[in-house]
Amino acid sequence: MTVKEVASYLKVSERTILRMLKNKSIPASRVLNQWRFLKPMIDDWLITRMEMDNTNQNTLKYNEIRIPLLSDLIDNDCIIFDIKQGEKKFIIEQLAEPLIKKNIVSDKKNFIKLLLEREIMTSTGLTDGVAVPHIRNQNASQVLENKIVLGICRDGIDYDSLDGKKTNLCFLICSKSDIIHLKLLAKISLLSKKPEFINKIRKSESNEEIRDILKKFENFD
Repeated sequence: MTVKEVASYLKVSERTILRMLKNKSIPASRVLNQWRFLKPMIDDWLITRMEMDNTNQNTLKYNEIRIPLLSDLIDNDCIIFDIKQGEKKFIIEQLAEPLIKKNIVSDKKNFIKLLLEREIMTSTGLTDGVAVPHIRNQNASQVLENKIVLGICRDGIDYDSLDGKKTNLCFLICSKSDIIHLKLLAKISLLSKKPEFINKIRKSESNEEIRDILKKFENFD
């Protein structure tokens, strides 16, 4: 999205968006000399701002925090090669299971409840076969560390994606920080636009192969 499109989407002036960019309070990236925005990130950023009180809103300095590599956040036991098809709740339960076993999420029932509440607001199924299930308020989950679970379904699952197509890859984001969450969402959203990346991950057969693919493709910034 462009500055004009984001301004229209948020129902504010372009000058307001430019001021927010100057203050580093809205997630965006420069492409040559033009600002560009990812709609899924803007949606989650907006949700985050709605749930932050006035004393905390000014601390959301997006560009001041860097995140670890995806390959460092996806442990071997957080890769599921055979996600079973079914209702969205069943899919989310499969994705959450590794986090429960690793004691990263202490309250399984509440964590899944929060994930499903986020799906009710807007589906986290993106385009091109990728979904990024996550909760809308990182503090509410009380997770102990930043992790990502990667779920793969080669035949595809019905995840109510934006383009109406089957979803092959699910990246469940588990984060302690709203800003880290937004940056992880941004990185995965950009990677989802690379057909070679999606195909290689979808066809991979080992943890080592997936780790090599992640290291190759995620160093785009």
